[in-house]
Amino acid sequence: MDYEKKYKEALERAKKIGTSKMSLDPTRTIVEQIFPELAESEDEKIRKDLIHWVKTNISYERMPVGMNYSNECVIAWLEKQGERKPSWSEEDEIGYNDALFAIEKARLVAKDENDMGNLWFAEEWLKSLKGNRVAKKKIEKQDERKPANKVEPRFGVSDLVVDNSGYVWKIEGILNQFYLLEGVEGGESRLKIEQVNKDFHLWTIQDAKDGDVLVLFPPKGAERLFIFKEIKNSGVFKNAAFYPVDFHCTLVKNVFRIKSEFEYIGETNENFAPATKEQRELLFSKMKEAGYGWNKEECTLEKI
Repeated sequence: MDYEKKYKEALERAKKIGTSKMSLDPTRTIVEQIFPELAESEDEKIRKDLIHWVKTNISYERMPVGMNYSNECVIAWLEKQGERKPSWSEEDEIGYNDALFAIEKARLVAKDENDMGNLWFAEEWLKSLKGNRVAKKKIEKQDERKPANKVEPRFGVSDLVVDNSGYVWKIEGILNQFYLLEGVEGGESRLKIEQVNKDFHLWTIQDAKDGDVLVLFPPKGAERLFIFKEIKNSGVFKNAAFYPVDFHCTLVKNVFRIKSEFEYIGETNENFAPATKEQRELLFSKMKEAGYGWNKEECTLEKI
């Protein structure tokens, strides 16, 4: 705030009032007109006027039977409303209803239209006070339901994601601020959404390694289980729009076979995914029945 400027403006207003060049507002003190920052708000004036009315004009005559009412309680509640208050409470609801009742009683002894007008403003102020504080309470409740600094998940349930070490996980669920993960080769984990969002990425065929068991979902026909070998992205395939996917062996409709020369399982634009535990077990079972075994260290098929 520019205090020097405020001070000069106040001096100018004081000079005008002193020389009658500035008309006085009868509803404001001279100090309030010289220093507008000190003026009470209209709400504060209405609150104080209402307290004065209750103190001087409300009697206990003709109180409804069983009504637990006292001027002291209404005054105490109205005085509290001058403080910065949080949201609306049960105590506020009682004080509000008692204050409305006090206004109705005050109307019975109002002297003129000016008194009636002031009481109307007091009633509207009460309604506005309640409306604003009830609205605040609703907002607070909504905020309570929202976790602080909530991080939105990048991935969805059933997505396959890869961590920094190349291990593949399936997202089994999202709970509060955590992903529930299951490794495609076993194991479970519960990691913060923020961490997974930052360090993981969606699995693609480009993440596959020699020896991984994958499944291809072709546009037509049965799914194909296979052991991945490599993506052919060099030589004659260097400038291809999509690269061929090479493999060691495949299982289609429970029929196991080793790849033939110049055969590829599909291209990189097709729908691949890591095989499930059950699919891997099925492939290796059919492989054994066909008389072959898989050398995991050498990534080769061996006759058994």
